[in-house]
Amino acid sequence: DIADNVPDVDTPWRKAAAWRGMLMWRDRLKPQWHDDEETGTHVGGLRNVSQSIDNVPGLREQGAIIGKALAELYHRKPHVLKLILDGINNKIEDLSPLEGAANEVISCIAGVVGCTDTRRGVDRGLHCEVRPGLIAAWRKFARDPDDAVEGWYVDGSPLGIEARPEDKNIFPTYTDVEAAAHPSSIASELGGRGKRTKADHDPEAIKEVDDMVKKKWIKRYFSKAQAKRSVKGRLILSELIVLVKAKLKKNKDGTFTKKIKRRLLLNLKKSGITSISVKTERPELPRILDVIFANLDLMRARRGSGRWLRHLILDFAHAFFNFPTRPDERRYFATRLRQYIYVWMRTVQGSRGAPLICGRALALAMRLAASTADRLVLNASTYVDDPIISLMGTKDEQDLAIGQCVGSLLAMGFELAFAKAQDSAEEDVVTWISGRLQILHDQEAVAVEIKEEIL
Repeated sequence: DIADNVPDVDTPWRKAAAWRGMLMWRDRLKPQWHDDEETGTHVGGLRNVSQSIDNVPGLREQGAIIGKALAELYHRKPHVLKLILDGINNKIEDLSPLEGAANEVISCIAGVVGCTDTRRGVDRGLHCEVRPGLIAAWRKFARDPDDAVEGWYVDGSPLGIEARPEDKNIFPTYTDVEAAAHPSSIASELGGRGKRTKADHDPEAIKEVDDMVKKKWIKRYFSKAQAKRSVKGRLILSELIVLVKAKLKKNKDGTFTKKIKRRLLLNLKKSGITSISVKTERPELPRILDVIFANLDLMRARRGSGRWLRHLILDFAHAFFNFPTRPDERRYFATRLRQYIYVWMRTVQGSRGAPLICGRALALAMRLAASTADRLVLNASTYVDDPIISLMGTKDEQDLAIGQCVGSLLAMGFELAFAKAQDSAEEDVVTWISGRLQILHDQEAVAVEIKEEIL
């Protein structure tokens, strides 16, 4: 048994590298630089959230206070927990039935952390749906070091052009942080006003842009002059690109439905925006082996006694659109579509700064949410906006931990993709990023298969 060769530790995942150190590659086709990567001293939050929580003094203890309050809430009002669990099990698309449950969780957490303003950002005139007041009070109560994120929801997120995110030792930093060009060196618009793009001829793309305008994620102007007055500066327009991806979705009856997904991106490289932006930190994303090592640690610590391993995949919806842009950087994220000018009010997927903003914000959210659950029951890894939650315990222990973690994320104001939820308690195989995972309970093992399109 490999576990017999690994030293015992008080916190099992602290020595996750021990599993990696015993891993031997045979004829590996693509050796990776991170094979021999040393564990850093930064906080993290995406790769192994339990280890990150332990990196912050007092966070685990403060989280346990909130977790206890949530456990008491679910004991007094079991229907609140049931609504969350049923939402996952039934893969609900309409999240309105969860509003009552979320409000109960919000009141519970706000009472513990001393929050007096639990409004969503949009109800405060801000460009975000999360609850900045609750996140700020919670972060302060938990003694988490990343106090920059709460300000981004209010003042806008620095995307590395006019401003850069303040380093809080969350992720490794880059040494070369100078932009390749100056904003004055790039053209306001390439190709001229009369040039038509593929997006101009795509009715579905036009429809999706209109929907984003209604949500106030982007703003529409009738002329370039009007847009310039609004952003108070020289406007840089990028071409709108439409990426179309077909995906087969398996229905409950075993049949498949073909779903077409469109992704709208600004061609920031072509317009030169990429060259005037800088990346200051590298969000540490998890690999599938990180999940496996964390699972082995959970199983080693709690094997037997009716406890079993479980995976829950529940994505963040609209990841990059959760975070507002800074007013002084909006002029760099705009496009012309037909006769209108559109300016992005939320962070732009494909920009150099967006991955760090998303990574820092979701790492904080996962640290706060996961700290409310039992350290030996729950761990999680988040790849961009796709978390996989690993649970080890009895059915009741797992359900409580799910209620604590998922309920916390709902309370913060994040929308979760319940319709795409995957629960290994209901599905034999779950798919996460590049692989398919199957828990072999009789062998106390996890089987991993890499998706064919990756090979």
